[in-house]
Amino acid sequence: MGEAEFILYKWWNCTLTPTSLALSYETHSEAIYTSRLLNFNDLPEPKNSDDYYIQNDNIISKEYSETLNIELSQLIIKAIL
Repeated sequence: MGEAEFILYKWWNCTLTPTSLALSYETHSEAIYTSRLLNFNDLPEPKNSDDYYIQNDNIISKEYSETLNIELSQLIIKAIL
């Protein structure tokens, strides 16, 4: 049995059940419990820093580009070997 199979076996046969993980709480017999919807109408508009895009110029594209470069270099190495 490999390590992955062993971990899966241990996880699958775990003694924890959903009922044993449930939260337990006590309520008072004479209390009245109510709930209400939250009102978010008074929140200000979200605002990023004015210079966010200047400081982090196209950061998503840079990360994606770096990932592609790494993957391409790994493919080239595998093709050579």
